[in-house]
Amino acid sequence: MNRADENQIKALYRGFLLAWNDLDAEKLASAFTDDADLIGFDGSNIHGRALIESTIRKIFDDHGKPAGPGQGAQTGTFVAAVRTVHFLSSD
Repeated sequence: MNRADENQIKALYRGFLLAWNDLDAEKLASAFTDDADLIGFDGSNIHGRALIESTIRKIFDDHGKPAGPGQGAQTGTFVAAVRTVHFLSSD
């Protein structure tokens, strides 16, 4: 295992969480390739960077920071605690 590769993976994950916490759909989607698949917490499958971005943007629009009392639930804030990285293969 290459330490630089491990650090890149950890940075990618932390950047993903920061983008979520900042409610930045474009930045979050930039972590994915054009033909990526994202499996949602509810098991839904989102295919492609553009659809990932638009779906996440809708989530942020609907559940981002509430404007005031009674405005709906806010998205959760995430923190990273990476204990280990396992590579699927040597390359």
